[in-house]
Amino acid sequence: MNYETFNAKKLAGRVEKVTITNQTSNNRAIGIFENNYVYVTYGGAYEGKSCLVRFDLRQKRKTILTNFLATLCEGERGYSLALDEYILVGLWTEDMRKQEAVPKMYEIEKYFNPGRKSWCYFLRENSTNNKGRYFVAKYSKTRRAHNHTISRIIRKYLPNPYASCRLIIVEGSEQLDRVKEAIKSQNLIPIELERIV
Repeated sequence: MNYETFNAKKLAGRVEKVTITNQTSNNRAIGIFENNYVYVTYGGAYEGKSCLVRFDLRQKRKTILTNFLATLCEGERGYSLALDEYILVGLWTEDMRKQEAVPKMYEIEKYFNPGRKSWCYFLRENSTNNKGRYFVAKYSKTRRAHNHTISRIIRKYLPNPYASCRLIIVEGSEQLDRVKEAIKSQNLIPIELERIV
């Protein structure tokens, strides 16, 4: 790896296409990005495949850390996006376990873990501006209701992308489509997460 030409700090938070070359453990793999090796957390099951990854915000050493987002179909180009050009979206399905109606952050991270995050939003199926939209904090038990439009949540209430990834988890495919459209209306790219294997 030519680390001199590979500026990891400039990649922090970016979404890029990486080819997984080999598994190093159950939840980690090595991938290639621009002829450089990177570690892909939760990439262990995707050896030989192209994936979208998010570069970790804390690139402080020569080991380049990324987090798995989704696999790419053969021939699919993928994205190359700066940290402020996208919002991550995950679809919460019925088989995903949660203790209460709104999952805690550790429960979300069992299925979706795109990297460092302070909080995220969870939108219940059939949520409206008056009910079913929740703020989920990382380091507390806080899961409070937010009575805002999806567009307002995107514009004002998601975390600063320079400090944390911006993540919305939704129940139901119709809700997913609404959130993706709202993200696009803000001139951002919605990136749908694949659940961690």
